[in-house]
Amino acid sequence: MVGHQVAEALQGVAEEAGDAAMRLKDERRLTAAAVEQVGTQRSRDAVELASHIVSELSPERLAIAKTKYAYGGFERRDPLKAMPKEASTLAHEVTRIQQDERYQRREALVGPYGSVTRSLEEAVDHYNNWHDECLKFEALEGFLELIATGYDTPEFTLRWWDAAYWRVWSNGDKVCAALGLADFGDDVLPVYNRAHASMTQWHGEVKRFTAERDAVLALVRRHDEATARLQRLPELYLDECRRALGKHLEQADPALLESWNEDDRVACALLRRIAGLKAKVDILSQLLLGLDELLGRVGELGGRCTTQAAKLLRPKKYHAIVERLPKLEKMAKTITKAKEAAQKAAKLRDRVLRFNDYERFPSGDSPELWYLLMVGQRATALTPQLADWYDRHPKVVETFVPVESTVSGDDDFVQGVVVGHVVSRALNDLGDVS
Repeated sequence: MVGHQVAEALQGVAEEAGDAAMRLKDERRLTAAAVEQVGTQRSRDAVELASHIVSELSPERLAIAKTKYAYGGFERRDPLKAMPKEASTLAHEVTRIQQDERYQRREALVGPYGSVTRSLEEAVDHYNNWHDECLKFEALEGFLELIATGYDTPEFTLRWWDAAYWRVWSNGDKVCAALGLADFGDDVLPVYNRAHASMTQWHGEVKRFTAERDAVLALVRRHDEATARLQRLPELYLDECRRALGKHLEQADPALLESWNEDDRVACALLRRIAGLKAKVDILSQLLLGLDELLGRVGELGGRCTTQAAKLLRPKKYHAIVERLPKLEKMAKTITKAKEAAQKAAKLRDRVLRFNDYERFPSGDSPELWYLLMVGQRATALTPQLADWYDRHPKVVETFVPVESTVSGDDDFVQGVVVGHVVSRALNDLGDVS
């Protein structure tokens, strides 16, 4: 094959690599969105568990958070002590605002027909009129330069040998002609300066009345916010307690907490769900790493093909015999595998997302075992770190019990599910698998 023929073949490979990269990028985008989606769901479930624990704002329920869920936040920052203090502060704030004359006269000041409202509207009208008057001058070509240079005034410093002198002089004559006035300094400047001074004055008035209006509105807004919070303070503190506890539960050891709360079926179910969602995040995050690695390889391959093709299309090599042909078949197989990997990644993501049978599995088990339960087979190179774990613990996979999958159309995956007690038996046989 000669140079341009090989180049055409390489360009074809580069195009296929670009197509594969696009598919991988699309899958990566969807997987990243899935990680965020699962993380958000996990946070919601943690708050749901916190709502179960702190079902009411009472010393008894707050104590349970410490003794059975290892959360000391309510002890260091006691909401039952903080709430009455804030209630007192808010009540004083509301009373202070209500005694403010501006708040008492708020309707008369900033209502639709209030004095400040009317004054502001009048100031805006005057400002706009004088602004329009100034624009009649400022819109003329070169006018602003005439003002800036002090043309036809003692401040004018340009001399006849300066190039700008003649341009400014010419613009001054044009402005006078456009306005129908005889002289710039005697006729144009006095009229413009009066208009500009009036515009500046009314602009200051607009700012003053705007500040007065905004101060009254801010006072009203603060009163309403303080009143609303005061009325809902117990509810708000309860919600804040649950959110604070929820963040702790996201970071806590679910297996340990489950062992402390075996008599609470609701709590155990939610702990397992939180653990399972964490495993989902771990698996999907691993999938992102696998996709990134594939994208790197495909991108490198496509770039290499493009560079080589460009060299072979040069006149010197266009018709020359290529003695060492590139491994086109091997490249094509690499790209085909990358496209297949994108499809398999989509199936893996879909299967992980659809899994919801969290209660069947001990919350303390590792992402690798959750993977078996969710996907039905050992991890592959798409999730490299998880795959390494199975190489170190082959007996775990031997406990896999294949059954008919409830998901159709997934021939690329081993059909089956992992039975929790079988996996637990394998772990007992293995000992420490960390």
